[in-house]
Amino acid sequence: MLGATCAIVALFLIAGFSCSPRATASVERGAYNNQTAAQLRHQLVTARTAALSCQEERLRKRRPHDHAEHSRSLPYLKATRDAWRSRLSACRKALAKDERRWKRDPVGYAKQIARYLLARKGWGSQFWALDYIITQESGWEVCKVNGGAVDCAYDGPRAYGLPQALPGRKMGSYGADWRTNPRTQLRWLIFSYIPSSGNFHDPVSAYRFWIANHWY
Repeated sequence: MLGATCAIVALFLIAGFSCSPRATASVERGAYNNQTAAQLRHQLVTARTAALSCQEERLRKRRPHDHAEHSRSLPYLKATRDAWRSRLSACRKALAKDERRWKRDPVGYAKQIARYLLARKGWGSQFWALDYIITQESGWEVCKVNGGAVDCAYDGPRAYGLPQALPGRKMGSYGADWRTNPRTQLRWLIFSYIPSSGNFHDPVSAYRFWIANHWY
């Protein structure tokens, strides 16, 4: 949940990087899919600071009779900048905590993400069904290649990842990090594959289909 919150914060901050609406829209369209978590962490504070500096510069260039509004606006901008810096610090700590948790218990971390995404989708009570399917398909191994291999650089025709997407690159529609990020893989599974399948419509019906056919 914290990682998603940080991504949203990053989008908002980067969107304010330029005074140009066109530039802002361009950043908003590409930031999430094109930037890695490390890059976002590096850019968060500089993006917001640049946006505030841009606004401050515009205020300084106003005509003399706008001095009163100028005086009121600068403290607000500085306070806003400081507030976002504080939120950035909290976000960085949360990301670091997530990274430690992932290294310590990758399966538990992936399951936590699954519970969160299922709740967002309205399927919070159906984790047991998804858990069964993923356990059978990949054993909750993010880099699992169909056939037993574990290869985090795989981009071939076989099924891949937690959901065993066939081929794995399908999950790329939810992020360029689809090979190694459990959140990206699970978002594809929960928000795309299961709802759009013609054989089932939610995790429970997908579980029943798997029991009957040993695939889904």
